[in-house]
Amino acid sequence: MRKLALVVALVCALPVMAMAWTPTPLTLSAPDVVQYDFDGSDLEIPVVVTGKPCGLVLSVFTSGMGDDIGLVENGYLEWHRVNYIDTCVYFSQAYNFQPGTNTVTWHGQTHVTYMQEGDGEDLMPAGTYTYYLWAYDNQSARELATCPLGQMARGGCSIHDETPDFQPRSEPFIGGCFISNLDLDGDGTKDCPYKTAFRWKLGDDPLQTDLLETCYLYNSGPNADEVTGYGGDEAECWTNGQWCIDPTDSDYIFSTRDGQNSEIKSVFRHQWVTNGEAIRDTEWGPDLTWAPPGKIYKPCGVKSDGTYLFTFTNDQGNNEDASTYAYIIAVEDGEMLYEFIHEDWTDYEAYAGGEGSNYLNGGGPTTIQYRNGRLHLGSFVCLKEACDPAAYMETEVYRDFVVWTNENGDWVSDMNWDPTHDYTWTCFGETPPKNRSHDADGLEWVFNMTGSYGNVTFDLFAPDGTGIGYFSIVGDSERSQGLAQPCDTGGGPYDGLYVDWQGGESNTNSLYYVGQDTIMGTITDVIGVADDAPAAFAVAQNTPNPFNPTTTINFDIPEAGHVSVDVFNVAGQKVDTLVNSELSAGNHTVTFDGANLAAGVYFYTVKAGDFSKTMKMTLLK
Repeated sequence: MRKLALVVALVCALPVMAMAWTPTPLTLSAPDVVQYDFDGSDLEIPVVVTGKPCGLVLSVFTSGMGDDIGLVENGYLEWHRVNYIDTCVYFSQAYNFQPGTNTVTWHGQTHVTYMQEGDGEDLMPAGTYTYYLWAYDNQSARELATCPLGQMARGGCSIHDETPDFQPRSEPFIGGCFISNLDLDGDGTKDCPYKTAFRWKLGDDPLQTDLLETCYLYNSGPNADEVTGYGGDEAECWTNGQWCIDPTDSDYIFSTRDGQNSEIKSVFRHQWVTNGEAIRDTEWGPDLTWAPPGKIYKPCGVKSDGTYLFTFTNDQGNNEDASTYAYIIAVEDGEMLYEFIHEDWTDYEAYAGGEGSNYLNGGGPTTIQYRNGRLHLGSFVCLKEACDPAAYMETEVYRDFVVWTNENGDWVSDMNWDPTHDYTWTCFGETPPKNRSHDADGLEWVFNMTGSYGNVTFDLFAPDGTGIGYFSIVGDSERSQGLAQPCDTGGGPYDGLYVDWQGGESNTNSLYYVGQDTIMGTITDVIGVADDAPAAFAVAQNTPNPFNPTTTINFDIPEAGHVSVDVFNVAGQKVDTLVNSELSAGNHTVTFDGANLAAGVYFYTVKAGDFSKTMKMTLLK
């Protein structure tokens, strides 16, 4: 721990006063329910944009039709598949909106073409549909959010915006592992050993490197400083990919142990020791070591649903006999419960073969995220995927494991989709940029960083894997390492999109904040549906917003029970309780009066039974 002790001494000597960082979020609000006759006329949906200007996309999905839709294969060569889920029937080209009230329009038509050359001509049948509004700040400069953290995409960086029991985290943080001996304070000295884990709390002063928490996870044999895979018989393979918090004890984390050209993979449980050396729990999973066919060329992290751990092998670069496996492990004792071939990632010819393919093709996922019961998987290659481990454990049928998959049959995330390209539909061919990250927000809109050089660019997928388009973030850069991750706590002060950006010497990337928000509602031909008792818990954006001094909060509860509505300031302090009583099922409205409070951003949380949702509102004076 010599090097970690050095970095603590160095950063603590900095004579800089820490200042909290709070971004100006981008938020959207729109009607929960919109009535439409499905006659081809203009349906105008009012959208209130707060905080930032934005580029905005409207999409329309089927609602409650997943069982009827079944397994659908479409797209180029039928490489886009959805499996018993609602699907996208329309998405718009991007609107450019300023803060205030704006309008999006739908004519009831079907999907546009993948080249977005115009709206479809067929009208959707009357019924009930789900609509989404997705937006990001496409006009303002990005905001520095962290101290330098190195090449975070390769280090398995994750934004932890949920608690282990999947409640919104009041203090979200970024966690990952350094991929090199990092010089944190810029004095030319390497401060952190290779693969040191780190945590950075969003809201901390990005100019204060001493606020960064580190934890040395190596626990290897005598050649720890030199090892690049294994360091002798006693050495363990390095920590790779994203780690996750133990849902049974937040003082512990799980991390994968694998490495380039390794032949062994395992998951370890460690007690986190801030700015010290982690303590491995040798009694957890003592036999949890396995050797998949081939070698592990790229890392894949580990994530948990609270009961199980999920991880994968990646045989990237094996263009002849790819061997990707999925693993499901018991959190309680580390027992391996399921081990099976991940067929979609093993079918090399389907998504990455052909003339012009290179060493990046083949393999398996390098990024993994657990969101709303689904695993979201991505890699350098074009294949993007969402999986349902609970469905697989119930049936042990591989096809039930995959919710949607998009190989390279989409104009999004495939740089060679155009028939005029030299290497048509080969994922990369000889054309950069490479795909990097793959992360979903709370409504499962997926961001995939595709930029390696120049302006950061990400592509966007709807919740069924439909490719929406490419989007650029304002600003110039020599290089981006390829990270675009959402923080989504349901309305917290740090919700938005975080991208890494190189500033100066190599390996000095920091994360920057970009405003981003996604909301959903219902389009229906049924008059009066909003007056019926709701089938689900829902909380609407307060109106008006911003307000001075009063505003109205509307929410639906599906059954009678105890309900609380509390208001908090940006520091998380409760400033008012609006409801704390038993309420009947249905729609309810309360009024918040901020006359005695200072102007600024506030949050209201509605809790009913097992349901809870937090929304942001702005008080003007």
